[in-house]
Amino acid sequence: MKCEECQLEMTDKETTSCLYDVIKIDEEFYQRSRYHFSESGGRCADCGIVHGQIHHFGCDVERCPKCGLQMIGCGCVNEDNAGFFISSEIGDQESIRQPVEPVNFPQR
Repeated sequence: MKCEECQLEMTDKETTSCLYDVIKIDEEFYQRSRYHFSESGGRCADCGIVHGQIHHFGCDVERCPKCGLQMIGCGCVNEDNAGFFISSEIGDQESIRQPVEPVNFPQR
């Protein structure tokens, strides 16, 4: 299966990260979260990235850099207000905000 944004094959062991490390939400640039669970094998169980790297868009594990909740369900990102970028494409690097701390809920 390919990432919707970077078009890399997510199941390929050579793919270690999504290429797009910045997301624009409501006219603000944010560094995408590198949050991950501690699955065995050192890779995300959902999108296959190496722990500590950028998740592929649509991954269940990726946290929203704006609110800290699970990005696929938080409501901050939709097709009308978001776009993906490679940080080197952004002229003013200081305009890129760091992600907020991920919000974790206790497991039941």
